[in-house]
Amino acid sequence: MRSTRREFIQYIGIALASLLSTRCCTPTCYTPMPLTPFPSSSSSLTPYWLALRKCWLELKDPRLQSYEDTEFSMDLCERHAEALRALVSDGELSADVSSEIGAAFEQAVAHIQRQMVSCYITLPPEFAPRADLVRRITLLEEMSKENDIDPEIVQEMRTALERDMAWLAEFQAGRVPGEWEDAEVDAVSIEAARILVELLLEDYE
Repeated sequence: MRSTRREFIQYIGIALASLLSTRCCTPTCYTPMPLTPFPSSSSSLTPYWLALRKCWLELKDPRLQSYEDTEFSMDLCERHAEALRALVSDGELSADVSSEIGAAFEQAVAHIQRQMVSCYITLPPEFAPRADLVRRITLLEEMSKENDIDPEIVQEMRTALERDMAWLAEFQAGRVPGEWEDAEVDAVSIEAARILVELLLEDYE
């Protein structure tokens, strides 16, 4: 059964609210996080949310495809970080969720840059989680152009995105996250993934 984009956004919000109020991780339960609300049109979305969304969409810009840091890549990362800082300062985003989104973005940029070097594809353990993250972001952007959405497909994508972000946040922090399948997904990863799904899947144009 398929639904409209807006129906899906409502569906996933309700499902995640229920999930966050009941889901536990080992060894103790964590406190549910408040869900970050999203308006239904660009006219009511703050400039900082729009700036954040624009940065993720610019990951496909050919100017990013360079192993060396360029003026474009550095500016892109700074614009993304600036939008996150502003959202946290305005009370629209929690600092820990902002940190996880920021880590995911930096890892996505690193993947796009490093895939220009052939040896990168076969060596580091971070290759697969980074590649999966970039692929899912691309799929979300493509789906945002559709008139209807399959909730089951996006639900699977969101669940995988949670694990991508949890793994990459551990890696970004200098820890050894282990196998992707064993990455511990907590409330922060769930909320960070939900925000990206809503921000990229909704049509704010």
